[in-house]
Amino acid sequence: KNAKTGAILSGATVAILDERNNMIEHKTTGADGLVQYGTECDKAYTLQVSKDGFVSKTIAVAKSKGGEMPIVAELDPIDVIITETEVILNDIFFEY
Repeated sequence: KNAKTGAILSGATVAILDERNNMIEHKTTGADGLVQYGTECDKAYTLQVSKDGFVSKTIAVAKSKGGEMPIVAELDPIDVIITETEVILNDIFFEY
């Protein structure tokens, strides 16, 4: 969800990686902002969460004995700074 507003983020990409950082699978969050993975117990995993307009986040998931493990990923929005840049070209004189 959005770390500033608390709004649910649909369309975020969530990748799950094994202990060697090999991607096992990636999914996209639905309108409810959720994804579910079925993983093996007693293994550590890493989640990589990303969405356009937000800072990506990596979350370590510790080994578990089983059952569900809800994880909330709060992404910070990227602050857009717009500046105007003006290029002024002075007269260019050519000698022939």
